[in-house]
Amino acid sequence: FDPERGLRFSTYAVVWIKGVLSNSHLPELVRLPAREKTKWNKIQTIQRELETANGVVPTVEELATLTGMTVQEVVQTTRRMQ
Repeated sequence: FDPERGLRFSTYAVVWIKGVLSNSHLPELVRLPAREKTKWNKIQTIQRELETANGVVPTVEELATLTGMTVQEVVQTTRRMQ
């Protein structure tokens, strides 16, 4: 890091941080698309609401109907997030 060359510390640090992260090989760090996170949050919210209101775990069909997704979307999203 050399401020005399016109570089800010953040510019210098980003290169090192990216290098460490790319070489770390951490399998638990997986980037998920925002739309998948949104679907998952929607499913989880409705599932919690139904469990609280009815006292039973809702079926996939119920979740699909209430979230506006297809059964296949609910199943795929649930599998990806576990």
